Amino acid sequence: MEIEEFKDRISANPNRRKLKIISQQSDEILADIEYAEVATQEGTPLNAENLNKMRSAINEFSALKDAVYNSETNTFTLNGTIVITGTLVI
Repeated sequence: MEIEEFKDRISANPNRRKLKIISQQSDEILADIEYAEVATQEGTPLNAENLNKMRSAINEFSALKDAVYNSETNTFTLNGTIVITGTLVI
């Protein structure tokens, strides 16, 4: 499972908001507020899907904490079973 690189959202007007007045009285204004900025780069969404991908990757890595690396065969074994093959890069 590959997790893509995280990106910040970049905005041309980061503090711009749009107010839509719903009702107005002498001492009170009721309004909806929404973002009115223009994104020049969309960021990585912070949502359950992306957080679950990250959690799964961490859990997979954590499961390998007891794996043993064999430099002669370039394999990791866990309880006698080869779980990863390839070169160890640190």
